[in-house]
Amino acid sequence: MVLNWREARADDRESLKDFICTDPPKVEYNYRLRRKFHPRQYELDVQSLFRNVRIPLTEENALLLLGFAATNDPHQETLRAAVYYAYGEVSLGDERLPAYEIRAIAVGQEHQGKGLGREALVCALESAQATTQLNGLNDDEIVVMAQIHIDNEPSQHLFQSFGFSKVDLMSECVSLWSAPSVSIALQAAHGNL
Repeated sequence: MVLNWREARADDRESLKDFICTDPPKVEYNYRLRRKFHPRQYELDVQSLFRNVRIPLTEENALLLLGFAATNDPHQETLRAAVYYAYGEVSLGDERLPAYEIRAIAVGQEHQGKGLGREALVCALESAQATTQLNGLNDDEIVVMAQIHIDNEPSQHLFQSFGFSKVDLMSECVSLWSAPSVSIALQAAHGNL
C-alpha cells in the first residue's frame, strides 16, 4: 500500500484525533491468543504524544506528515500513518549543533507490517534533507536522532535498518538513537550502503 503523504492542515484535526484515540484500541479481544489486547507502554506514549499535538503546529520548526490511503474522493481519505519530527539544537560536549529529531511514528494497527513505518521515516528524512539544503547546511553538520522505548523492538529494527545506532540511555525505559547524517540514513534505507 502506497500512501499520499502531506503536511498536516487545520482540517486534519479530526482525522488525527480519531486515528490516535482509537488505535490501538484500549481493549480488543484477540481471537488468536484468546485474550484481551492491551496496548504496550510505548504505544500509549506515542498516542499521548500525538494526542497533545495541536494543528496547525505552533513550533516553528516542527512538522507532522500524515499518510492517507489514496482515494478518488479527498473527503473519503482515511489516515493510515503519521510521523512527527522537529528541528532544533542539541548539545554535544561544549558544542551546540543543529539537530533533527524524529519524535514519533504511528501506523494504524490493521496496517502494521506493510512497510508504512519505513515509508513514514523515508518521507521524514527526505523532508529533513530538503530543509538542511534550504538552510545552506552540509549534511554532516546536522545531528539526526530519535528517542525509542527500550521495549519497542519494531522501531529499533526499523531505525537500525536506516543506519541508526543506540547512543545513550535517556531514562529507565527510553534510549537515544542517532544516525551519522540524513543522507547516510537515506542511503541505508534504499539499500545503497
